[in-house]
Amino acid sequence: MPAVPPSTLTSDAEPGDPTDESLIAAESRRRAEDEAAAERVEVEWAATSWTSLLTPSSEVVITARMLDGSTVTGKCTDGGRGWVLLEVDGREVMLNSGQVLTLSGATSPAPAGGSVQRGMGSVLRRWARHRSAIVVHLVNGDRVRGTVQEVLSDAVVVAAELEPPQRMVIPMSSVVLTSTDSIVV
Repeated sequence: MPAVPPSTLTSDAEPGDPTDESLIAAESRRRAEDEAAAERVEVEWAATSWTSLLTPSSEVVITARMLDGSTVTGKCTDGGRGWVLLEVDGREVMLNSGQVLTLSGATSPAPAGGSVQRGMGSVLRRWARHRSAIVVHLVNGDRVRGTVQEVLSDAVVVAAELEPPQRMVIPMSSVVLTSTDSIVV
């Protein structure tokens, strides 16, 4: 028997019943909607920074391995553009997010908050106002102990506890992490 062209096929469907063509069209629309939803999720994840996984929480403990070989474990209390603040054993530790090698203990992405636009300088200025003693871990492995004197757009000036005392300008790009002796409120 010769093949019949699809346009000449008749359907047993009653008027108002779905036809094979309407079922195929509905299935095609559903697949297109599913693919569009999957694409939106991919685009959303592609635009998500790993720092958004660090929701400030008194419950979640985060461990960060840093490029200088140090490991820091604590609770995320704040974060912003290029930094994450952890509470570690009763002191504050600010991580330069560009120096984090691996991270564990992160949660689901958090909605972007108001602090996201603040840079590392916002925390350093708070520490300067309180004259907090700090230790700055540098990318070459050195440590500088002192107090914050000034915060520039791309560097911090520290009154280093050296003999004789020195003012050191430390570019933010040289900072792996910075910690205080205690939590500053």
